[in-house]
Amino acid sequence: MEKRDVKPFIDVAMKDLIYKLNFITGYSIKKIGEDLCLHAINTGVGKELAPYFKREIKLDNVLYSPAVKPKKFPRTERQTERISLKLSPNIYEYAYSLSFAIGCSIAKVVAYFMERSMNDYDFLDLYVSEFLSEKMGDEQKDFMQKIINDVNSDYLKDENEDHNITALLLFIVDEYKAAEQSVDSTLHNFIS
Repeated sequence: MEKRDVKPFIDVAMKDLIYKLNFITGYSIKKIGEDLCLHAINTGVGKELAPYFKREIKLDNVLYSPAVKPKKFPRTERQTERISLKLSPNIYEYAYSLSFAIGCSIAKVVAYFMERSMNDYDFLDLYVSEFLSEKMGDEQKDFMQKIINDVNSDYLKDENEDHNITALLLFIVDEYKAAEQSVDSTLHNFIS
């Protein structure tokens, strides 16, 4: 079966971040979108959406009854833009089943999948780190890790958060990327 087109409306800031991931990884927007959806499905998004079910649905061999008083599916109040994706038949069918149970469009369910995965910072860090482990030499990796360690120990002593490789790369893309410049040359210029 061929992939199916879906064009969800997503938050503008999230769309910008997806385009930055596209630059960093070189993966297509469609692949990133599909990976985000797959992550949401694999981490139990169906069970999480059960309070919104207006109809009975069977997911992952579990039968979910409609909620007694189903919640209204969340709408974003932020500025949104449309993004074009192509989803595998399995992801599309899963989103279709959820959209039927909830009583909303497939695009809304897919947008929810994407937002949920984009808010999973451990997943994003792993996603970018796996890609970079193939692209960067040991010396570059060590240098980037040293920068992250320095930032976390010297500048964030009073804060309860740690920065990771993804945060550093997104900063580099924002601050140092020139037009038409690849991620390799941007990283090389930054490290130099």
